Formats: sequence, structure tokens, C-alpha cells
Amino acid sequence: MSSDLTAQLHQIGLHCETVKELLVPEGLPVLYLALYRLSEVKLGVHHCVMAEDTERMRLTPAAIYRHVQELQHHFKLPVVYVGGRGISHLGRRLQEVGVPFIIPGLRVYLPFMGVIEITRETCKEFKNKLSVWAQLAVLAVLHKRIAVTCESAAELAEVLGCSRSAAVLVFQELEFHGLGYRKREKRNIRFCFAECGRALWERALPLMENPCVRVVGVDAVPSGAVVAGVDAIAPLTNLACKLVTNYAISRRDFLKLKDVEVLPQQVATYSLELWYYAPDILVTTDVLSLVLSLQKSEDERVQEALETLIRHFPW
Repeated sequence: MSSDLTAQLHQIGLHCETVKELLVPEGLPVLYLALYRLSEVKLGVHHCVMAEDTERMRLTPAAIYRHVQELQHHFKLPVVYVGGRGISHLGRRLQEVGVPFIIPGLRVYLPFMGVIEITRETCKEFKNKLSVWAQLAVLAVLHKRIAVTCESAAELAEVLGCSRSAAVLVFQELEFHGLGYRKREKRNIRFCFAECGRALWERALPLMENPCVRVVGVDAVPSGAVVAGVDAIAPLTNLACKLVTNYAISRRDFLKLKDVEVLPQQVATYSLELWYYAPDILVTTDVLSLVLSLQKSEDERVQEALETLIRHFPW
């Protein structure tokens, strides 16, 4: 195992030592000898097999997945694929299929140890705005769907409806933006938010975006749509209630609908907002997401209503 790889693992608190070099066992193609340098390694208290890509052949995620599965079957140990920087673009695809991997200098993904580490270089992927999952994580805390100290990535994943891997990356992103910090406890990664209640809202607000992607016109309210916009906040404030014409639905759910005719808003009966996420994914009436969707309204009455909602929100 290379010294650079050992140094990187030491930087994230993983003691690493090579136990022995391995040979490709009988029953596997000799091609494996050309594709990988195999060694049994002890990471902390875990034994695993490191399969270092010799980069003699360009491998696809499907091929890497198949090779890792075969090696695990023969060695009866977790197998970690180690690639060069040239495969950095495959990291997310390998993660989606559950292949443990290390890209030296960029990313470490060891799910059998509960470890996902993104180095400074990879942190460039994080923009000056929160991703959809990270924004939902903040809203989940504010709506008290998860505690300020989140017990595990699995807990967050269950609330948001995402994968555990995506939840761990959310922890990394929130830490990058200074909204909290991670604590590794045995195999779980606990996340502690830096603030709670309105203090967290104020701190995260500059990083959060309008959940509405697009507004279209429709003649019938599709199944799953909820009241949105001014129509949704009117009953909660002093705004005059009127006939409801504004609804919202997630963009994904809208694309699944069949026989829905999109019309110009000027001639349509209803206005339908397409959101990055389902408007009722956390609570039936997500007041905070409604505030985000209307915060750039130029109507002074709407702005006053939003201030009232924030002031009386049960922080």
C-alpha cells in the first residue's frame, strides 16, 4: 500500500497497517493479477482487502462492482477499491452501488466502518448554497422532525427519504458551511447542529434557496398537490383569503403524472409550482418552505405576513 494512501488515512484518524500481500485465489481470472495489487490491511480494528487499481485498463463502475463482489466472496473480508485521481468522477456512482473505495487526496468511502470523508479538494464541490438534502435537513430540525443532535445518518435518511450515504454527505456539507459538526461514535456518525431554533434559521437562511423551480398553469389540480404561495399563508396571517388557485407539487411527482396539460398561467384555472422536494415531505404545512418561496415577493403586505409567520413560529 502506498505511503500517500497511508498518510491520508492517518489524517482522518484511521490507523492503517498492511498485514500481508495477497495473491489472486484459484477460481478467479488471471486478469485480476494485472488489474489489482491486493493486500490485507488492518484499518483500526477492521481487517479488509485493499484492491489498488494498477490503471492498466479503464474500468467501468459495473466492472469494479463485479470485481469487488467476487473478491469479497473469495477472501471473506470487505474489499476496498483504491483508484487514482482519474476515476474521481466515478466516486458518486460507486457510492450509489455500495462499493467501498478510496480516491487518494479526494474521497474516502468505507460504509462498513461508517466512514465517509471528503477532503478539502472535494469540498470545492459544495457551492455557496445548500443542496436540496442539506436544506431539508435544516428544515427537519426546525420542524422538530429530528433532534438538534441527530443520532445517526440512518435517522436522517429515514426522515428525508434519502439513502444513508446521501445523509452522511449532508453531514459533511453542513459541517463545511459551519452549521454543525460530526462526532463518530463506534459505527455511527452523529451530527450536532451548531445552533437551534431561530438562531439556526438566521444562520442558515443566506444558504437556503427558493424551493420552487418553475411555475406552470393547469386546468385541474393534480393528485398530491398542496396549497402554496400566498393562498397557503393567507389563513395563517391577516392577508385576505380568496378562492384558492395556487398549488405546489414536487417536480419529480409532476413528471410522473400523465395526461396533464400545461397551459400559460394567464389562461389557466390554477397555478402550479414545481418544487425541488415535496412541499409536505416534513409537515403538512411547511411554513418555513413557504417563507423561502415568497421571500422575494415585492408585495409589502406579503412581506409583513412573512415576518408575522417567522415571529410566531414555534421555535
